[in-house]
Amino acid sequence: MTQETTIATNWNDLPMLMSVKDIQCIGFGRDKARALMNRADMPVITLSKRVKRMHRDKFFAWLDAQAEASMAGMEGYPQQERSSG
Repeated sequence: MTQETTIATNWNDLPMLMSVKDIQCIGFGRDKARALMNRADMPVITLSKRVKRMHRDKFFAWLDAQAEASMAGMEGYPQQERSSG
């Protein structure tokens, strides 16, 4: 028996503290979602030995930073200028 995962269309519909199943709702597979929860650089909150949650807004900020870093190395991708403040 397979369990179908619904894809979230608006990240605000996700809970503030996301589980592996919530991460799956944005298109990640179960194994990848679990791997993300175990990364040292992820904004994970450990509630018990087996229960972890990820702060939704921090996760999407991390995801944006990963995408930006990935795109920065691509030829033809417009580099954003950063002001020093």
